[in-house]
Amino acid sequence: MLSPALNVSSLMVMGSLVALGACSVDERSLPASAAESSPSGGGSGAASSAPAATASGSGGSPGVSESSAAPGSPLVTPPVAVNPSASNPAAPQSSVPDASAPPPEAEPEAEAVTCSGCVELRVPVTLASQMAGFQFVFPAPGEDLGAGRIEWRVQMLPGDANAAFYVLPYVQNGMDLLYAGVYGASLPLTEDNFPAGQWVSLSVDVSAYPPEPVVPGETPGFDNRLVERVGLVLGSNAEFVGSGEVRLLVDSVGFGAAPSVPDATFATSTDGLELNAYQVPPGTTDPVHYP
Repeated sequence: MLSPALNVSSLMVMGSLVALGACSVDERSLPASAAESSPSGGGSGAASSAPAATASGSGGSPGVSESSAAPGSPLVTPPVAVNPSASNPAAPQSSVPDASAPPPEAEPEAEAVTCSGCVELRVPVTLASQMAGFQFVFPAPGEDLGAGRIEWRVQMLPGDANAAFYVLPYVQNGMDLLYAGVYGASLPLTEDNFPAGQWVSLSVDVSAYPPEPVVPGETPGFDNRLVERVGLVLGSNAEFVGSGEVRLLVDSVGFGAAPSVPDATFATSTDGLELNAYQVPPGTTDPVHYP
């Protein structure tokens, strides 16, 4: 279940799984080579068929295929220059660096956050298939989001591209419906999917999933009129090796036509976006707000 225990492997365990055919990526087009990799295996919930996840923008709407790639190459520090003897080229070289030579280049550091009125999500990972969720929680019985589309406006920080890191949106009911929900396919944090310095919209068309009839004795299906959780999962996929930090900026979240749920703009606070602290990787923090 996703909450109060966001065990994302149990995204597929507690309640019904609905393939998020209505999840799309806007503001740019994804090339057909853009890859995505699933954060975990399939679930035990009932799955209904839906179109594949789509990407839209200038240049058409190519499909998104699943694959994975290794993390980027490690940084290399250039060697320190050595001053040979000027009077005797055959003499042994001094081990003292040449004062006239330029200093060695420092290893590049992670880019600083430059946005305002936004939040930063951070998930340190040291193993494959680690993840954490950040979500808005609405009191039971939930909010009616069935008339609109949820829009996350996000940005990957420069230098953070890694095909073994991903982001996944979700919308979920509460305990009464066994946390039934709608989950998107994981989208790798690559430069093709998230160009540096550009805001990208991840959308979930909740109206595409009307309530399913309740059948006695069967697991209840997702009900878009009773949404209790809207969130993002960040994590490492099954191919990840090493350690790193999955980071993502969020500029705003729109809740479509829901009259009782104001859009989150993060102008003065996190607007209720919070970390689900269940089984998160050590060092994961609440969303960081930048006024």
